[in-house]
Amino acid sequence: MARTVSMVFNARKRYPWRMWLDGQVWELTQGEDFSCSITGMRVAARQAASRRGLGMRTTQNTKQRTICIQAIRLAGQAELKTQ
Repeated sequence: MARTVSMVFNARKRYPWRMWLDGQVWELTQGEDFSCSITGMRVAARQAASRRGLGMRTTQNTKQRTICIQAIRLAGQAELKTQ
């Protein structure tokens, strides 16, 4: 028989992509700026950039638990689209 239960669903964290994809190099720290794995954040950053028609450069430092990201314009693109 069906029953009701108490359950907490994890809300999807919204990151400030508009700010982070402005073309500057941003260093993000795991546990402060994002809660997923460094690899997961790299994938999320690339997907966020792709949705905006941008490319993405990334580098990571697993010992310091950081990732640096930078949105880049693709060939033929006049300016960064951050919206």
